[in-house]
Amino acid sequence: AALPAAAAAAAAAGAAHVQAFNEHNGNEARQSFHGLPAGYVQPVLSPVNFVFNPMQINTLNPDGSGKRGGPLPRSSSAPPNAEYNGILECPCTTRVVKDLTKGTLDGRPFRPGCTSDEAKSDLLARGNPTCNLSSYAGGMECCRDGAVLLDADQEQPTHVDEVFFKWRFYHEPFQPSRHTPLIHLEWAVNGCDSGGPRGNPRDCAHIEYDVVKAPAGTPADKATHTVTSHFQLRDMLAEDCDSLGDEYCASARVAEARGGKVRLIMAGGHPHP
Repeated sequence: AALPAAAAAAAAAGAAHVQAFNEHNGNEARQSFHGLPAGYVQPVLSPVNFVFNPMQINTLNPDGSGKRGGPLPRSSSAPPNAEYNGILECPCTTRVVKDLTKGTLDGRPFRPGCTSDEAKSDLLARGNPTCNLSSYAGGMECCRDGAVLLDADQEQPTHVDEVFFKWRFYHEPFQPSRHTPLIHLEWAVNGCDSGGPRGNPRDCAHIEYDVVKAPAGTPADKATHTVTSHFQLRDMLAEDCDSLGDEYCASARVAEARGGKVRLIMAGGHPHP
């Protein structure tokens, strides 16, 4: 059977068979708007499945009691009896097993990926805790599915959350004459490509760092945390990739064929501190 006109146009224009939609994540708060400027699109050819990866911690009513806060591990930054939860990310509680000899965390290899190239990132040179297993205090590596965020001597509540998600997709038929496809490029201040094409040697999965607390007595106007990363467009590209099957395909070969330049349409930050 022949494809509908819009689908045929998308196929002729090389529309991907998969797409990753994440513009813009912001701070991953509820009701964050994800969208593109008018006229710019992410075409996908006849999608049939939608896969998403929820990343959330219930800090409102974690034990089902109806009270804010709930039981908290020792690493919580909230004071005793606070009416708010002191967990911003998953802490590495006393349930987590670090093997400094093998370099594993709960049996999994710990690969922080902090580059020694200080121009790419100064996290390692400045001794950021995220770069070393012994000082790693929490984050994505301690936030695996089913992880319990209480310490080993704390009883886990029996309460189980039932979570519902609601998604709205705004779409329209692809028209090459009025739609310009966009390519997603991403860089982490760890000095690596945090969301790029397969085959990029600078790819990384550890995309977080610690905002280190200023020493006691530091004046408020001096208590400023900075992290620096210098990178080039080429750092976010693979030599080549499959534009149909790689949702983050960004090809150096294609870029060079078009003069070696890209047009920056939109940019945004996404914190993982």
